[in-house]
Amino acid sequence: MISKKLIEYLLNENPEYSRITIPEYEQEQFQLYRSLVNIRPAMPVSPDYIDTENKFLKDLTLKKGITDIADLQPVEDNIYLWQGDITTLKCGAIVNAGNSGLTGCYQPCHNCIDNCIHTFAGVGLRLECAEIMRKQGHDEPTGQAKITSAKEDGTRIKGFHNTFKRMVWNQPCPARTTYCGSISSHNNVHPGYLQEDGTYSDPRVLTLLETFIVSSIPEDIDFPEGSTDTFIRTIIGEAIPPRLMERIIELIGVE
Repeated sequence: MISKKLIEYLLNENPEYSRITIPEYEQEQFQLYRSLVNIRPAMPVSPDYIDTENKFLKDLTLKKGITDIADLQPVEDNIYLWQGDITTLKCGAIVNAGNSGLTGCYQPCHNCIDNCIHTFAGVGLRLECAEIMRKQGHDEPTGQAKITSAKEDGTRIKGFHNTFKRMVWNQPCPARTTYCGSISSHNNVHPGYLQEDGTYSDPRVLTLLETFIVSSIPEDIDFPEGSTDTFIRTIIGEAIPPRLMERIIELIGVE
């Protein structure tokens, strides 16, 4: 059950909420709490509020049920197929499909992933993200990301762990995304070769030809005249590789 202390604290922050009364029923209380959290600007909050909110959200998440990645069966090495509430997934990190402002969804009780993550992380996440953006001084460019700090027990809660990361020779190539032309997005850096000075060569993304090869796309594929590099990468990004599709079709009906 939600603590009325949380709602009272949020209501008392703004004189415009003075006429709002706390509903009787628990579901309506949670909707009011979530709405107030969603529209609340990034600003400091008392330690007592944080302690109460952390306990409430932890109990709520436990009630929904935790899915531990260790209990899932990978379809391939380090690749899992799972559908569920991302805020209940116990893993190294979860990824938020946020906007360029990075401070979350401000629409009350909106069911987007951005809103859900900020709701169940608590008001501290928006404050931390706002501070990151203040220091940065500009919107977050498309294809880049930030990692927020850990939970109170020291474990990471969310963020990208694969930006500016090299691929690895003799391992499956990560899926090519629509942003595969951006070196900061999703394991896009060429594997490179270790050099005598200890650094690696090729600090770059894959060329279009290399992208075709790892995606099993014919090297002589014909795109419309005038197609730009960005257009081609967007078209083939996150597409199912032809060889994989062939294999799937071959196995249809095979026991």
